[in-house]
Amino acid sequence: MMKRVVFDILLFGSVFFVPWWGVFALALYGAWRFSFYYEILIAGFCLDILYGATGMPFIFGFGVLGMVCGAAMLLVFERVKQEVRS
Repeated sequence: MMKRVVFDILLFGSVFFVPWWGVFALALYGAWRFSFYYEILIAGFCLDILYGATGMPFIFGFGVLGMVCGAAMLLVFERVKQEVRS
């Protein structure tokens, strides 16, 4: 449990200081390492609020690309982990 909390702090800190592809790599690792890593949705939402691109689909004035990618990664990795680990 402590590893997950430390990794969450690292992930959310990287949202502010690391390029998007670094956050993406950390989120992928978190999705693979921890079961049902829902924090990936929160990180995607933070990325959208801070750095949301114009021209993307918007909900309430915010881009949703990061959140959609986070949800897709969460669903895909949960499915892959079930197949690989069983």
